[in-house]
Amino acid sequence: MRREKLLPLMKPHPFALAVFTVFLIVQPARSQSGLPQGKIVLTGFTGKVRITNVVDQKSVPPSQGLVLSQSYCIETSNGSTASLAFENGTVMQVEADSKFVIQEFLQAPWDQNTEQLAAAKTEPSRSQTSAFLEFGDLVTGVKKLNTGSSLQVATPLGTAGIRGTDFKVTSRRNADGSPKSSSVSVATGQVGFNSSSGGETVAVSAGAAASVTLSPSQGDSGGRAQAPFVTQLSPQAQAAITQAVSAQRAGGQSVFQSAIRQSGAQAPESKLTPEQRESLKDAADDGEAALVEAVKSLVSESPEDSPAIAGEGSQLLPSAAPQIAAAAASVADRFAPQIAAAVTSAFPALAPNIAASVAQAVPASAPQIAASVAQVVPSAAPQIASSVSQAVPDSATDVARSVAQIQPQQASQIADSIIQSVPTVDANAINNAVQTGAQSSGTGVGVRPDAPIRDNSIPPINVPTPTPSPTFAPPPTPTPIPSNP
Repeated sequence: MRREKLLPLMKPHPFALAVFTVFLIVQPARSQSGLPQGKIVLTGFTGKVRITNVVDQKSVPPSQGLVLSQSYCIETSNGSTASLAFENGTVMQVEADSKFVIQEFLQAPWDQNTEQLAAAKTEPSRSQTSAFLEFGDLVTGVKKLNTGSSLQVATPLGTAGIRGTDFKVTSRRNADGSPKSSSVSVATGQVGFNSSSGGETVAVSAGAAASVTLSPSQGDSGGRAQAPFVTQLSPQAQAAITQAVSAQRAGGQSVFQSAIRQSGAQAPESKLTPEQRESLKDAADDGEAALVEAVKSLVSESPEDSPAIAGEGSQLLPSAAPQIAAAAASVADRFAPQIAAAVTSAFPALAPNIAASVAQAVPASAPQIAASVAQVVPSAAPQIASSVSQAVPDSATDVARSVAQIQPQQASQIADSIIQSVPTVDANAINNAVQTGAQSSGTGVGVRPDAPIRDNSIPPINVPTPTPSPTFAPPPTPTPIPSNP
């Protein structure tokens, strides 16, 4: 094991999470980039909040100080909020009636004293963060990122890329659950924002907002995301964002410190036996072919452990993750969706490749595989659907339906992606399939007041009195920036 020093924050500061010193002995899972998974703390919540692991679909009771990582979904109902603090100094507040997925959060080990961190305006070490706001509102404060770091918040209609700023992302829906608009409002710093249909990224500076809406398309009920439209943000809205971020930092510091201190000394729990882990490590030393054969051998002996075997095996040799997932699924085909989800959780950036590889190995389960992977990385749902459809063209219609059922807000994009990438498909059949899937989605109507948050349909796999958080009134509607300043 290696000794790593994690120093969260200590003294309240308007734009700096408090700092403290903790020495931990950990051996976290590492991604393809070499960075370990970082910790995220639920520093506060109000009302009804549901937290779900998107890999195994197991719900975790919310509690102040709960330590999370990537691959968790936060859902809030009417009048509810959830506040999160990340190891890299980022804070986020999930507002009422929202659904938010932390797809990836990786953080390099860091070691700074409290004086340095208290005055620092940048994150303590390199990090990678990607998240998806399916609907609702998300208020975020980000320290200036280091070179090589990245932070993206995607919505069904657009993606915001951040270097260091206080901002708010909003994703609105129509009555039928389809996407209506997405926007980013910037209080400090600058955000790059582009639409899901592509095109140039628009720079949104402090005091401005950018919105994306759908333009009607012929032949179906969907449309394409228009280019972002920049407007001016009112001083009241700008102040509300900065005040909310400052309140999160000050209010969550002690909870964050205590949670990291208590959780840091615990090594990640492995679902495998020491013998299984040793077998994988020995095989990894001999290269990809040996590791793939070792995975197949272990899976044949313990099919029920196949998701954990594939997940831990792929972390030993990230470049072979799709091949390892496919090999495990070929032996334990009934666990193919769970295997694909487990490996994708470790490598979200490889989601389309992992899904396609596993679907080729077990074509009969292609729709379920695509849906499971889209649950883990919802922002990549259209790409996942098209990759699996390319790998198994005969299942394209069923893939379209199953992925749209998981991500109804992206139904139009899912259909477009499949139609463009698989020329042999029947476009009308694909459009009808995504509409059917979206309409039958258990989450298509979101979190309703006075109604329970529904369970999702992906099968589970075996893998590893609060203080109210601050809220603020929604800002007034931005006014257009004059074309001739």
